[in-house]
Order: sequence, then structure tokens, then C-alpha cells
Amino acid sequence: MDGVPRNNKYLKIPPVTAIQIDTRADTGNFSTAMDYVYKKTDDLLEFGVQKVIWFFTSSRKAMIATSDEKWITVDWKETIPVLENIEINLDEILKEK
Repeated sequence: MDGVPRNNKYLKIPPVTAIQIDTRADTGNFSTAMDYVYKKTDDLLEFGVQKVIWFFTSSRKAMIATSDEKWITVDWKETIPVLENIEINLDEILKEK
């Protein structure tokens, strides 16, 4: 996999979309786990990521954030645009399993 760093650091070129699922990060420096989510989302958007999608398993919600639109939170049953012409409906995917 030439060009892909083999360490635990961010890439030098931002992806178009970043998908996050819950978190196991150390959130001890934050008042709440959501404060961590907001900070990481802001950092990714400032880095140049165009869209950040979080899936939260316990609430079965998804948060979609972009730098130029309001951040929204939707149920998993909603179809979420990921990239141009690519959508995901997590509820439908889980029903297939």
C-alpha cells in the first residue's frame, strides 16, 4: 500500500468524507463524550474533510457535519448521502444481517 502511512497519525491529504462510529478515545479531558465528538468533528473539518458522519450505536442516531451547513442528527432509518451518488441506510443494512 504505497503512499499510506503505517502509523496512527492523520493523513496529509484530507478525505472527502470521514465516517466515525462511536468512540473508544480517552474523553477524560472533556466534560462529556459529545464534547469530544464535537472537537474531533471541528478538527476534521478544519483539516479539510468536507463531510463528517458519526454513527452512535446506543442511540441509533447519525450526526452529519459539514463546514458550510448546519450539523444535523438523524435516525439510522434515514438514508445518508456519503459521497456523490453514494448513500447509506444503516437500518436497512442491519436488517439484512
